Order: sequence, then structure tokens, then C-alpha cells
Amino acid sequence: MPQITAVSLVSAVLVSWNRRQQLRAALDSLFAQNYPELEVLVADNGSTDGTSEMLASDYAGRVTVLPMGRNVGPAVARNAAVAAARGTYLLFMDSDAVLLTPKAIANLVAQLEREARLAAVTGVIYLDRECRNVWLWGGKVDPWGYIDIARSRGPGHPVDVVSTCFSVARRESIVKAGGFDPFYFYMHEDTDLFLRIARMGYRFAVDRNVAVWHDMRPDGRKPTSLFDRARHFEYRRIYMMLKLYGLSGYLRSLPGTLGHYRRLLDDLGVPRLTRAQELYLFGVMPLAVLWLYAQAKAARQKRFLPPS
Repeated sequence: MPQITAVSLVSAVLVSWNRRQQLRAALDSLFAQNYPELEVLVADNGSTDGTSEMLASDYAGRVTVLPMGRNVGPAVARNAAVAAARGTYLLFMDSDAVLLTPKAIANLVAQLEREARLAAVTGVIYLDRECRNVWLWGGKVDPWGYIDIARSRGPGHPVDVVSTCFSVARRESIVKAGGFDPFYFYMHEDTDLFLRIARMGYRFAVDRNVAVWHDMRPDGRKPTSLFDRARHFEYRRIYMMLKLYGLSGYLRSLPGTLGHYRRLLDDLGVPRLTRAQELYLFGVMPLAVLWLYAQAKAARQKRFLPPS
């Protein structure tokens, strides 16, 4: 195992909404690491399933709870936790993730301490505890602002972004980039942040020897149709392209958008949209540029983290 000369404080940041049992599994997997300098912060987005009672009774003194009062989304909740965190490194972890590899935190911290321009390190994230089905190896973002699903599920390519499902990040890079943009509420908020960090000259890495299980049950997720998810996705992708690449970059992305989205649906194994739905997404939705451009432009220099 790589050795570190000094033990740096790691602040684990989890956001949860009505995932009491999954959150318990996530926390237990963190505490099983036996990393000597670990603080754990849970931002509770107004859970009504007994989460707060479970944290108070079973993790008193071990977990700092940040009650958000309502579901403010992961971006706002993570920003609050980052502002409260004291660690040199921030461990982001979804409340439905389980860390499977012993001493993973120590290994990832050692990598960050060896290379100053490494902003974040992740493991291989699986859809099953047996580690047979990869959910994410390392994010590869194509020129149209989509995650290339096929390439992101295997090795052999530079890592454009990592996921807050599980990653250990250098705190200073998160602070310099200004934190998570609350516009997204959920989806794209980590892609946007890590793309901004990459533009600052940092890079990302994957430790193939670290395994994480993403237990993707319906708990803590609002049920939505495929079309609603696609509409939500496109609206935020348009904003992200305008924000990061400007109007000209967004316009250059348009010709490849429709064909790529069809390939994306195939990669995900879901039925294609109807012609009417595609017309809405790729004919009507692009007009969102008319009211999103000013907001996206203003967000380029904005800092989203509350005062520490």
C-alpha cells in the first residue's frame, strides 16, 4: 500500500433524502476504513423516513448532521457541507454508495499527496456488490456535453470528470472553482464543477483497485418518465454548454446533438423517444438559449460556496 508521511484530515460529505437504510450502509462502509483522521458530514435534505433519528441514536458523536429542512438538492447541500468541512481533502459519496475496498481512503489520499495537480481520484463504481457490472470507470465528456457512456465504463482513456457518487478531491480545487452551481438541482452539478476544475489545469485519476457499489434503488429518487428525465437533462446540458463554452460553443454542438442522444439511449438500453418528443427536445428546447444565456453568462464568475 502506498504510504503517506502525514495523516491529512479527510472530510466525507454525504447528502441524503429518505434513504435511511442505504445511508446506514454508506456510513458503516466509511467507518470500516479505520482512516485515523476522518470527519463525516451528512446534509439531510428534509428526510421524513427516520433518517435524523437514526443518525442521532446510532452515530452520535461520529457524524456531523447538517439539517437542510427541505429538499434543496445535492448542489446546495454539498456546498453547505463543504463550507462546514475542515479537511484538506473532501470525500464525496452518495448516500446509496458503499465503499468495498479496505484502506481505499488512505490509498487515494496518498495519490493526491504525491501529485499537486491531481484534483480528485475515484475508484471503479459498480452496479452490484459482486463488482461484475461497471456503472462508471471515469467520466468521458464528448464535445456536445454528454457523458460518453460506453467509453466511461472502461479503461484506456483520459478522465475528463469524476463523479460525486464517490471521489476524494483536493479541497483547494473545489474552493477555487467556487463550488457546485445550484442551478442544476441534481444531474450535471458534478460534471459542471469538475470540468471547471479541469480548465484550471488540474487532472483526475481512477484507482482500478478501489471498488464502490452504487446501490441504485428507487429510494430517495423522485419517479419520472423517460421523457421528463430527457427534458430535464437537455435543459441543464444547454445551460452547461452556454456557461462553459459560450454561445458559439453551444451553437457548434447543435449538429451532433440528435444523433448522439439516440446513441446515448441505446447505450442505456432504453426505448427511443417518439418523433414528437424528439421534436420538442431538439427543436423547441434549443430555444431555451434565449432565456438561459444571460443566466449562464453571469454564473461564469460566480462563487456558490457559503462563507466557511
